[in-house]
Amino acid sequence: MLAPPRHGYGEEPPAFHRVGPWIPVTPVVLVPTLAGGDNGSSFALKNELSKAFPGRFTTKEPAAIEIHATYSGFSDEVSSVQIAPDKEAERQFLPDPSTLKDRLLLADRGDPAVPYFEAVSEHGGSFIVRLSRAHDPWVRAAWVNGKRIALLKPVWLSRFIAQNLNRHMDLDVEYERDNGKRIVSFRVLVLPGNEKTMTRLCTNLPRSPFSLDLVSRLYRFRWQIELLFKEWKSYANLHKFNTANEHIAAGLIWASLCGAVLKRFLAHAAQLVGGKAISTRRVAMCSRHIVDELFAALLACEGFAAALRRGIAFLLANARRANPKRDRKTGRLRARLNVVGEAC
Repeated sequence: MLAPPRHGYGEEPPAFHRVGPWIPVTPVVLVPTLAGGDNGSSFALKNELSKAFPGRFTTKEPAAIEIHATYSGFSDEVSSVQIAPDKEAERQFLPDPSTLKDRLLLADRGDPAVPYFEAVSEHGGSFIVRLSRAHDPWVRAAWVNGKRIALLKPVWLSRFIAQNLNRHMDLDVEYERDNGKRIVSFRVLVLPGNEKTMTRLCTNLPRSPFSLDLVSRLYRFRWQIELLFKEWKSYANLHKFNTANEHIAAGLIWASLCGAVLKRFLAHAAQLVGGKAISTRRVAMCSRHIVDELFAALLACEGFAAALRRGIAFLLANARRANPKRDRKTGRLRARLNVVGEAC
């Protein structure tokens, strides 16, 4: 079993560490696309940029852009960001499987496919990925509501789910590869919820110690990247820019992202200094004047340390998380994590 690394992901200092039983992987949360706009499906630009940034919806939004990000669960920050035309396929922006050794990849449906699952496993990585209904492997073994179900012969996943609606299922499945010449085995968890088709999670994590309940709790941590994207769109001035120059548009997007990363750095700094859990959302909302003072001090070549101390003190007084106890019970710390700097 591996203890958590000294740093969360890459060289980023961690914002969380584990408590309780060790989990032998480092969480890495991936959501490859940030989509802005009212419908949440595209980040529209001016129509004149349709050649530089072609969109998927050529009539409604001929020019659109996507932001592809890999997010580190331990450092509570993005570890890589790329921008690309909305029309480009998303899978090419997935992390290289060779970088996922001893890491846990969390991804939404429609992102990775079976060959990518294989590559991650071969390089010593782990994954939990939400599957779309297009995935329909053979079910070879099944546990329903915690009880082993005898299968006389393999059953298609879709058919097995239809026969066991609104039940918790832990399944061993097989995908046929290379026209049936090769079989690839994974584990699929099916969870009842708001969707009629139920939530389907594919993973290569073993049942011990990764029970159905633990895997489902780990996957909920993926929501942190969605909250990060919401911060970017709401508090980093990331929106449709009124320019027909592709270089200016890209520059404004990168400037917005740099501002968002700086605010999150201030949140983590305050957390380490004060020993209290800090809300990154509150920092994103209220730290603009702190950033202004820091840049003014840099331009004046004096007073930077004093400005930083004032900013940290302000955040410790005004940007703490509202309910840390709830975080441990039902929120982001439910997967046996604890905030770095905070007393356990």
